[in-house]
Amino acid sequence: MVKGTYVALGVLAAIALLALGTVGAGVAAYNNLNAQSVAVDAQAKNVDVIYQRNFALIPVLQNLTEKYMQNEKDIQTQVAALRSGLPTATTGNLSVRDNYTQQFANLVALVGNRAEAYPNLKADQLFVNLQDEVTNSQNKIAAEKLRYNDKAQEYNTLRNTCCFPILVSHMAGFGPKEYIGYSNRPNQVDFPSGQTI
Repeated sequence: MVKGTYVALGVLAAIALLALGTVGAGVAAYNNLNAQSVAVDAQAKNVDVIYQRNFALIPVLQNLTEKYMQNEKDIQTQVAALRSGLPTATTGNLSVRDNYTQQFANLVALVGNRAEAYPNLKADQLFVNLQDEVTNSQNKIAAEKLRYNDKAQEYNTLRNTCCFPILVSHMAGFGPKEYIGYSNRPNQVDFPSGQTI
């Protein structure tokens, strides 16, 4: 009878160790997913800081075009439309902000192309500074978006990893993170499944 008790205790101990190991692996997977999610969100805030810096330049563009380009009604209309879209961009998701920032950069480039006809605008130091700031912001945004997309890719890969991470991600509500600046454009190369480069 003593031998049977030891066997039963051994089986119970093995089951307890297995259960403890499973719970430990689940907790580790949860902590890892949470850390990756927080890292992606922190990087999104870094991107947002640059977007906000870029958005602060819009009144400068508006003032310059009102001062020097009164006869350019299409420019004035585009600047007004851009300005009216600012609240939506400020509260929108990263894709909305990215699209808005691209529209702003395109408008600054358009004003820059037409500046040849406006020597006073072209010579205005504020306009020169605006062009430099937009270029610097675009470079910073590109760098921060790349970092963000790298972190989002690491997180998305982890949440789809076999076993515990995939179970924990679905049970704990860790959804996928969106990429910034990526869409299924017709000019992007899609490889048929099973084929690689």
